[in-house]
Amino acid sequence: MTDSVQVTTLDILRHGECSDGDVFRGRTDSSLSERGLEQMHQAIQIDKHPWDAIISSPLQRCLRFSQSLSKEQQKPLIAESNFQEMSFGDWDGLSTKQVEANDGKKLAAYWLDRENNTPPNGEQLKAFHQRILAALTSLLDTRRGQHLLLVTHGGVVRSLMAHCLQMPLKSMAHIDVPHGCRVQIKIYHSPNHPDWLQLMHHRPLER
Repeated sequence: MTDSVQVTTLDILRHGECSDGDVFRGRTDSSLSERGLEQMHQAIQIDKHPWDAIISSPLQRCLRFSQSLSKEQQKPLIAESNFQEMSFGDWDGLSTKQVEANDGKKLAAYWLDRENNTPPNGEQLKAFHQRILAALTSLLDTRRGQHLLLVTHGGVVRSLMAHCLQMPLKSMAHIDVPHGCRVQIKIYHSPNHPDWLQLMHHRPLER
């Protein structure tokens, strides 16, 4: 890398466990459980808090932790709605068992091919991925060369990792992103060349 190359470092943190159990948690505004809050604190303990800014989904399972961290570390906080989780439409907030009982065939099709089978009134995977990439582009336009913390959701983490690794969307579900997972991506900006992304680490918490 030459001196003309700028580097943006993006630390990505998935929110912790939520209080409403195992549900399709897209736009449902669930709160963190006590264990979930502990998972998030544990995930950032290794850092010396190098961030220039904290970016957060506006949903409370991300935003409340981000607000507390922003105040503690005296870092600016930006709530960005385009980094929200995918909408699961009619399934949002329901458990797998509930969906299976009422919409079993569509759920089975969704598990087999999420790219081409969207939950009723939900967000298509391709549209979701495009939304996340647009949010990333906007972030890099305004925060290029900085070290950022993004507090967000499992689907968003998978989308960003798939983009970095140039994976097909159908492979996103194969990436393990448990609660409190940490990922770091570096984005290299070079004049007259497309941005080059590199996955630095993927750190699920010990279970």
